[in-house]
Amino acid sequence: MSTENLAVNLSIDGKVTLTFDESIDRRFWIPARTFWARASSVCITGTEISLEQSEFVDRMHWLRSNWTELGHTVDISPNVVAMVKKIQSGVAEFEALLSPRAYDANYVVPIELIRNLTDHQLRNIQLLMQMANGANFSVPGAGKTMTTLVTWQILKSRGLVGRLLVVCPRSAFESWKLELQLCFANQIKAAEYSGEFVDPSVDVLITNYEQLENISKVRYLSSWVSRNEANLVIDEAHRVKGGGRSVRWRGCHELATSSSRVDILTGTPMPQGVSDLTSLFRLAWPKLPPRTFNENSVRAMTRNGGFVRTTKNELNLPPIEISRVTNDPSPLQQQIYDALIDQYSGSFRLQGRDAASMARRGRAVMSLISAATNPMLLGSDEFIEFADQIRWPPTEIASNTELMSLIRQYGAHEIPWKLQWVAKYIKDASIEDRKVLVWSSFVGNLHALKRILEPYNPALVFGGTAIEVREKEIARFRTDSKCFVLLSNPQTLGEGISLHQECHEAIYVDRTFNAGLYLQSLDRIHRLGLGQGIRTKIAILVSQGTIDNRIDVRLEAKIRNLSRFLNDQGLVSASLPNTDDPSDFDILGIDDSDLQLMFGHLGE
Repeated sequence: MSTENLAVNLSIDGKVTLTFDESIDRRFWIPARTFWARASSVCITGTEISLEQSEFVDRMHWLRSNWTELGHTVDISPNVVAMVKKIQSGVAEFEALLSPRAYDANYVVPIELIRNLTDHQLRNIQLLMQMANGANFSVPGAGKTMTTLVTWQILKSRGLVGRLLVVCPRSAFESWKLELQLCFANQIKAAEYSGEFVDPSVDVLITNYEQLENISKVRYLSSWVSRNEANLVIDEAHRVKGGGRSVRWRGCHELATSSSRVDILTGTPMPQGVSDLTSLFRLAWPKLPPRTFNENSVRAMTRNGGFVRTTKNELNLPPIEISRVTNDPSPLQQQIYDALIDQYSGSFRLQGRDAASMARRGRAVMSLISAATNPMLLGSDEFIEFADQIRWPPTEIASNTELMSLIRQYGAHEIPWKLQWVAKYIKDASIEDRKVLVWSSFVGNLHALKRILEPYNPALVFGGTAIEVREKEIARFRTDSKCFVLLSNPQTLGEGISLHQECHEAIYVDRTFNAGLYLQSLDRIHRLGLGQGIRTKIAILVSQGTIDNRIDVRLEAKIRNLSRFLNDQGLVSASLPNTDDPSDFDILGIDDSDLQLMFGHLGE
């Protein structure tokens, strides 16, 4: 039997290349190509196979079991051997983080600061410096930005990292720049990156997730990170929890691979489940084999081990008061809702995850939430901000003449009970000069409420609002004594803004299955800086016997799962009602358990 030869080397771009003899026997080449082709990063040209280092380490057992043991030869270059040892050392280092680590309560930060650090920030800084790559899952308002900047400066002073690249939502840009001014005595130059040349004097470069959709910009930033031995920070990291199917996640992963260190920041690391967390840790540790982040290893992580977290209880915030406001749909609203149940029966039994199947499920979910909230939305082209992904109004509704007749009747005869309740609440609040934040996922609801609440000078902000208009509307809500209400949706203002100084009450007209958006939006008015005498009140409007109840059940389950993982029981009391009651559409937050729950609701 002939002996086939294989050479394994590192290419200039850092990929592992497996080069087989061009005359390799097809009996050996076909199974070899089939095995390595399963790697997500693989590129096959002729008889050469290239892939990411981490995936090679995950699969290199093949060299023995399917190559050398068959009598073939393999020539592995010294730099590949060194790379494998480094990755294996990284795996051991990562696995060591599965146990909590110690810290010194009397620790003194070795750099000059203008502001004092809190006890929990000092603790987190020490723990983060013990990690090769960091994960800070502290609640919003706990000072993640300052903690990250101080950790970076200490590591930089020790020569362990160079400059800093921050990827975050645009709404967080000002916070990062302001913290640099408030924290450090020495001036640190920061700049925003949107595709132009970066000034060599810049120490902190800030960009947003949208820029990572452009491969040329990603490559430029990756080169900047590599040249400057930069520390990469991924802020509000839950935005890229989708993993490899997300263009933005892949952009973050390329940047992370080039970085000297990665820190991921989010208060809601697994809003849907463990798979979210796995995707985030693959960014924090990009050079480790994907198999390292299996469900068991992720579940085994503990606070102060693989991640740090400051809880709301540690912030000593006054308790939040959350209540459900329930009401039965009117007879006409119920008739419309029942017609939709018939329309969409069978939609959730489909097993496909193709775009068409997901779109049908998305339309079904949003149609039912619409009917439970404001049936007039079903006949309107004014819907939600991801209407480019979900056709609206749905064809199946628009073509149903009987259903459209009911919707038109509804619009002519009724105002939804939820909108009436909001109007009464705002009227009472205005009498006492109280400002209220009103959340709805539907732009149509926001516009309808703006008309109904006109006497109270409502401010309105949604995704389609221009940046300069958005800033003026938020400023008006904060400073105008006659502006009593801010209307917005969680996907727009659910993060990156603080309203707790001006507003202590919020109303959820509707919610989706997305636990992350819900939790983030709660923290806009319940965060560090509240006086102990302040009462933060949240009202959740629920139409009985509708999808509202199902969403309630699933959000509670997701929040309890997150609470258990983070070892933060206060998360439950701070985000669930104070009662004894029990893809491609990330905004909807639909997972497999949500789909199972919908089977019963649609009578499947």
